[in-house]
Amino acid sequence: MTPSPRHTKFTANLSGLTLKEGDAIDEFGDAPSANLRTEFVPPPRVRKIVRDKNRRIWLPRSHPWKPNAFEALHWRPLLTLTAIVVISYPVLYLATRVAHERSLFWTRFIVGSASSILGFALGTTMLEIGKRILEAATWATIIHLSMYSGSAITLSELELKSTYHNWTWRGLSMFVERHFASGTRRANRPYDKRPWSIFILCFILISLVSACISFLLGRLIDISTRDDFQWKSYEEISVIGDLTPQDIELARPHYEALTSFTQTWTLNPFGSGREVPQPVLLKWGEDDVYLAEASEEFTSGGNGFGSLQRDSKAELIRGSDGKSQMQSRSIDGAPAVGSIVRYSRWGLRIRCAKIPDARLNIIPRSQTNKTYAYIPRTTITGLITSLGYPESVFTLQVNTSVIIAEGDVIPEAIDLSSVGFIGRWDDNGVAQSFMSKPIDKGAGGGGWLELEVIMLRIRTSSAPNGTFALYSDNNHDTNTIGYDGAVCVEAVEPWVVDTYNSTSGRASSLQIVGKGGLSNQDINYGQRLGSPLDKGLNNTLSSEGKFDGFVLGHENSRNQILKDNGRDFWYVASPTVISWTGETGPKNYTTLSMKDLQVGLGMADASQILPYLVGSQPVLAYRYKDITLASASIFSRATFATLAFILSLGCIATVFVPRLPLGISRRDFSVFTWLAAFEGDELLNQAVRRGVDRNMDLDEMHNRFGDYQVKYGP
Repeated sequence: MTPSPRHTKFTANLSGLTLKEGDAIDEFGDAPSANLRTEFVPPPRVRKIVRDKNRRIWLPRSHPWKPNAFEALHWRPLLTLTAIVVISYPVLYLATRVAHERSLFWTRFIVGSASSILGFALGTTMLEIGKRILEAATWATIIHLSMYSGSAITLSELELKSTYHNWTWRGLSMFVERHFASGTRRANRPYDKRPWSIFILCFILISLVSACISFLLGRLIDISTRDDFQWKSYEEISVIGDLTPQDIELARPHYEALTSFTQTWTLNPFGSGREVPQPVLLKWGEDDVYLAEASEEFTSGGNGFGSLQRDSKAELIRGSDGKSQMQSRSIDGAPAVGSIVRYSRWGLRIRCAKIPDARLNIIPRSQTNKTYAYIPRTTITGLITSLGYPESVFTLQVNTSVIIAEGDVIPEAIDLSSVGFIGRWDDNGVAQSFMSKPIDKGAGGGGWLELEVIMLRIRTSSAPNGTFALYSDNNHDTNTIGYDGAVCVEAVEPWVVDTYNSTSGRASSLQIVGKGGLSNQDINYGQRLGSPLDKGLNNTLSSEGKFDGFVLGHENSRNQILKDNGRDFWYVASPTVISWTGETGPKNYTTLSMKDLQVGLGMADASQILPYLVGSQPVLAYRYKDITLASASIFSRATFATLAFILSLGCIATVFVPRLPLGISRRDFSVFTWLAAFEGDELLNQAVRRGVDRNMDLDEMHNRFGDYQVKYGP
């Protein structure tokens, strides 16, 4: 039966199928010709079963709410989209955990991979959902143009519309085409009043969102970086860290002025603008090790204080290529670059004890107005052994003919055989006085040991809260003088220290690696990068032949302390002396504290002795460049909002797929649509059908039939 042009009934046409009564499906009734220009509304589709031999074919349900306006719901892509949305946040969160504390490259790679994979899955699923809207809009446009008098499309145009090389562009071009074409205007299609442009805009939004999902997901993860230390690989460099013979020669002329009580000479002029390095206290086991902070050793063109040069010209830090490797000052606009420099530096330890039995061992005023302190040998050796040295290192002998002034006698209660050292001080008005003696002059290369005896003589009127070991009258006025004393042993030794150097600021000491030099540490330094430096550089420090340099720094430190209110008035408590009691304020002297004395002398000597043991001699160092670690964190609220928007857009696109005009069944551009079109003689007229040959070349078909006009409709 041939359908009438004014009456079309769509029925199932399946090969080999015998339909029984009641098996007919989707019967839509009469469809008027387009010439009548009346609106056609098909009845709702009722789900039926078609039997094909031994199979059952289920047809999709109609739209649950608007069967006359929208296609049946296509659930599978929506369920797929929902599943991907559900797992997206856990996957992104897991990616941030996996990418945590990795290099910036791998963090970006992991986060980018997770975002790209999820974006690809979400995007393709969204396009699969939105494609049904584009297909409906494309066929609706073809129908609108076919139904309008004098309007049609060619086969070439149909091919262009049915081939989605670019989804977004296809939607935009169709939107523009419908805006300018007469046949698609609502006034020229009274049979179909629906706003198809809105559906096309909805598809354009879906395609744009699909293309941007990977980008959006990537922006929902924040990647932050930080520089961190590493000890896995290093390169050899040189830094200034020792004294040269020329530095020691320059120091010798200063010795006489430094040891003169008249001059009380110090090396660094107060107004020079060259500040001595800050002292640093680091722990090594139970010991406190005092260091001078690195300063001009890491500055290009600088030398250590031991060179006694106010303006230095040498270039300090050189790598294996001979070029300058480090700067300790930043360049405006340049990123900060940091590294750990591991090398041998001078450090000191100190132990102090009060002079035992002060009433016996301290003579406040002798016949010649001298003050004496007799230090028991056991007190000295106890301090030496507490520093880890054997008692045998103490070999000093007491020579009373030299130390005891003419006219003075040794008290009968003093057993000279048990005395290890005698200190003597003039009645000079200085509240804090020192007498020092080297125990080890550093000939063995391992450093220096120095004996320090400290005598405090303070007028009680300047220390109303003070407690002293003994008291004596004052020759200069009626005030009583309080006396107290201590003995200390100080060890100056080489230590391997990790020092952080950055172009953004000053160097800072981090930790002690061990005692001695780089070559005698039982640790794994990591992998060396590049070639080694010249073998002439020492990797450890040696005190051999450098005693004059040590004396220079030692006397400088003692004179700095003596100058603190030293002789402004007779025996007045100075800020330094009061700090040795753990207090502050002009009249807050209490009692001499060994803990505070050790810290005070350690800090003073670290900033006044140790810098002068670094001149212009470079030493070997290992440089460990910083690594940049990245961490990723997810913006939870923004992520949930984005995923909810994607899912909502997918739901809208699934629910509101418009039906074709005039009750025509849904069409796409798959092979099944073309089979239906060819079988129903809907697309090709008889002329085209007669001219097509099975073996015809594709280009020939384009040229011969591309201009044929196509009309599609009931």
